[in-house]
Amino acid sequence: MDEYAFPSVVEMEHKWPERIPRDIVLVTTIDVICLQIRTRIPTPVSMESLSSSPGDFIPCIKFLLKELEQCHEQASSEVKDSESHTLPKLFSIVPNPSMQWRFVSLNAEILASFFTTVDKPRRPEDYASVFFEIFDFNHLRIRK
Repeated sequence: MDEYAFPSVVEMEHKWPERIPRDIVLVTTIDVICLQIRTRIPTPVSMESLSSSPGDFIPCIKFLLKELEQCHEQASSEVKDSESHTLPKLFSIVPNPSMQWRFVSLNAEILASFFTTVDKPRRPEDYASVFFEIFDFNHLRIRK
């Protein structure tokens, strides 16, 4: 369908794929969806227009997401117990900040490997000195 639907949306020459039987209901449905998408895209689609103002394409993305959510709700209500049925993947228009905490572990040996001027710690007593050499703790009023 890529050789028919996408060129139809961006108003290029398009032809129906030979491997799919040409059914009037299917063709009409796809043409209606392509027209709805085309009306929501304000500028011609090209790599330049996408990169110069990606916000112009948000109405189209919202339309696609709304359609996917309807399919998702319908499919999930029909098939609750069956795991063999694959639901359409939903996406977010804007990034969603997560409330899950992410931690990066920093120990003295890893820090010393990043800085060639700092000696690698050989004993546990050397760990604090590595941190004090790399970080400035004076504004926190932490002294050696």
